[in-house]
Amino acid sequence: MKENDPQACSADGLAAAARPDSGQDLAEYAILTALIVLVVIGVLSLVGDQIAAFYESVVGVLPFSG
Repeated sequence: MKENDPQACSADGLAAAARPDSGQDLAEYAILTALIVLVVIGVLSLVGDQIAAFYESVVGVLPFSG
């Protein structure tokens, strides 16, 4: 943006500077986030029991476990 550009300070200039597809970007981020959450849930459901067993074995070896 140039300092001497009169359109840069007008409402038309601000509207031109705003991205018309910002709503589309938001929707894409929401879909991407939902897909990542679904993948994480799927992976945890597949290996969740193994993770719990590993955690219990580590806790069992700690000196302060009762």
